[in-house]
Amino acid sequence: MNVVSAEKYSYIAQAFHWIVGLAILSMIPFGWYMGDVPVSPEKFQLYALHKSIGVTILAAVILRFFWRLYDGVPAEMPNHKLWEKKLSKTVHYVLYFLMLLMPLSGWLMSSAKGFPVSVYGMFSMPDLIAKNQMLGDVLETIHSKAAWAVIVIVSLHVAGALKHQFIDKDGTIRRMLPFSLFVLGLFLGSFLAFSPKVAQADETSVKHWEIIPAHSSIVFVAKWDTSDVRGEFTRFNGDIAFDENNLEASHADISIDMTSFDTGYAERDEEIASDSWFALENFPRATFKALHFAPYSNGYVAHGELELKGHKKEIELPFKLDYKDDGTLRMYGETTLQRLDFEIGQQGWKSTDIIANDVQVKIELAVKPADQVE
Repeated sequence: MNVVSAEKYSYIAQAFHWIVGLAILSMIPFGWYMGDVPVSPEKFQLYALHKSIGVTILAAVILRFFWRLYDGVPAEMPNHKLWEKKLSKTVHYVLYFLMLLMPLSGWLMSSAKGFPVSVYGMFSMPDLIAKNQMLGDVLETIHSKAAWAVIVIVSLHVAGALKHQFIDKDGTIRRMLPFSLFVLGLFLGSFLAFSPKVAQADETSVKHWEIIPAHSSIVFVAKWDTSDVRGEFTRFNGDIAFDENNLEASHADISIDMTSFDTGYAERDEEIASDSWFALENFPRATFKALHFAPYSNGYVAHGELELKGHKKEIELPFKLDYKDDGTLRMYGETTLQRLDFEIGQQGWKSTDIIANDVQVKIELAVKPADQVE
């Protein structure tokens, strides 16, 4: 580390210090707030903004580190005690570690949970690791605990600065003040200039689509012993707002009439309607709310929440699109659910020896443009 004879940090070093510090501190209550927001398109837009700012902070921390190597730091003040110097260095090392850990753990967590990290809607960061839900939960805990560690270390950092200012009165804090308002304004202006898509996501129009029931289907396939049992829901509707050029504001809300299921065998259907299976008297409808869309393979993936038999689970639905000459659109999607996650098949049906836990769900939706736009 370069040590220079200047009494203060350079304006650029000061700008890095205050912008990165304030950005990280603001992201902590931001994270708490968005975690309490009900599942909705707004929640996923807040998550997208949180990730975008996190990537920006990561880039700024790396730049700050290299600037510190290049620009150097002022020499230690002679009146500082040895324990103060050692504690100060330890706090700075821990802060740098946490400033890297916070955004990196968030990025890793998103990769492990299968969620993209879009940067202000302009491009997506690559996945750092393969999808692994268990690892994703561990990384979520690390991300959360790191936030509390930042609060503790920053509090210690601030307490030391206040001690030097008001007790020792040695002028230490002035080495980082006053920072350049011009440089701070330049950094904030640049940050705002790169976030137009997030800020305007609600104002941008998204095409609405209307389901064409006669050409749409929702099919489920379960493994019964060595045979496939195929069933179909014949009644469903929903609101679909989707635009390939505006995935951030796209969403869908599908409602399924569970009483419309048909497996082609009346005695089996009577059992499936019972409390051990669909419990149709208490849960006649299921809903799927797709709240975030992202590019995936040769198509897209919808991240959303399925509510079935009173249980809510986050699921992913990969799908492909086929635009027809008549202006309609076909969506082909397929995913796998675990029936026991929704308590489907209880009592003597819990065993997976005869009926597998995995259930394939195949969706084909034919839609046409609706008059409404948003």
